Formats: sequence, C-alpha cells, structure tokens
Amino acid sequence: MRLERTVRHGSGELRGVKTLHAESRGDIWQLECSAALSSDRALGESALGMELVLNLLAPDAPDRYFEANGERHPLEFKGQIISPELRVTDEWQRVECVLTADPAPRWWIVPIETISQSESGFERVYQGSAIMAVWRLPSAARDFRSKLTMITRRL
Repeated sequence: MRLERTVRHGSGELRGVKTLHAESRGDIWQLECSAALSSDRALGESALGMELVLNLLAPDAPDRYFEANGERHPLEFKGQIISPELRVTDEWQRVECVLTADPAPRWWIVPIETISQSESGFERVYQGSAIMAVWRLPSAARDFRSKLTMITRRL
C-alpha cells in the first residue's frame, strides 16, 4: 500500500510518501513501513514519528519485557530508549516482536491503561504499549527517509 500527500507550507511545498508492506512465511510475519519527506526548502527543526501498539498484557511479569542495548524493561515501562533495535518478548505466549529502524530512532514507549471500577474502587488496568519510533530531522535537510520493520515470530 502506498499513500502520497503534498501540502503547502508558507510559500513552499512538503511532499510525504508512506509505504506499507506485509508478508508472512510460516511462523514469521513481517511488517515494513517506509516514510519519505521532501521539500523545496529546508524542513527546519522537526521530527517524524511512526507509532504502533502491541497488546501482550501482564505488564510486570518477568517473562514479558522490552529489551534493547542488553537491558530489559517490564511491559509497564514508560520512557525513551535509544537503539536501532527494540525487542518485545512474551515468553509465556512464546512470541517475540523485533522492531528495527533505519536510521536508528529514539523509541518512545508509554503504557496504555484503562480505568475500571471494582469492589475495592477504581483501578488502572494495563491494556498494551504504544511504541513510537521518533527521528529528529536535521534542520537544513530537504529530504528525509526512514524505515520501520517489525518481525513477529514464535519462540
């Protein structure tokens, strides 16, 4: 799938192209999203982000975690990770998602929670994690390209 848009900004134009490709081979599923921005003048100080949401549940179980740069974080983690690769693993369900991006992004991660009322009152219930690959664009750049790939496989 390919989506193209051109918008005017001031006296110039900004063109964006997003391409989405999915395929599966046996127990391996791959999703690839590419983005390209181009402008007739410098893009200025800006950022580009691609977001996805994963719902693996059990936010504080030791066998479900984010992993990057040799460090593990529970699924309830919120913050930023700087790494070209981010692994999201659920050993109990025996599944792993490996996220890679080029160029290497900052991964912004926040838990998605709902509020539920129980006998003991209101409680927060973890539903999944929103993960955004964020690239800071060089202010003098007129063009920028990025690619985010997610490979999901059985362990």
